[in-house]
Amino acid sequence: MADDHEYERCPLINIHTVWVPIRFPIQTARLTIRPMQLDDAEALLAVYGDVETMQHLNAELPATVAEAREWVQTKIDLFDRDNQLSLWTVIHNESAQIVGDVGLQHEDYGCGSSGWPWRKRQSTVLASRDRL
Repeated sequence: MADDHEYERCPLINIHTVWVPIRFPIQTARLTIRPMQLDDAEALLAVYGDVETMQHLNAELPATVAEAREWVQTKIDLFDRDNQLSLWTVIHNESAQIVGDVGLQHEDYGCGSSGWPWRKRQSTVLASRDRL
């Protein structure tokens, strides 16, 4: 259950949500989605370093293996802290290669003029250098 302090900036409402754990891995015929692991850093760096793959993503991404390891660790920490909401690693089943990430995460933008909380659930688009 979400903590009440999550909405402290909006004292007029008391919202409770029910959390249902995600059953990992999530598998399709072509792809497997699982929580990120620190060992994923180098493979994800290769995906993020592909200019064509990343051309439509406006985000600051890691540029070195050390930065990639730090970045992946932040996603692991977020997964542990935010009821599994984070970015998850996407693996192509046939080749067993990491092809990108996908996920959901909370974005809290505070209260609007109405007093209601502005919350956005953001989903990242699967980045794939192989266009699977």
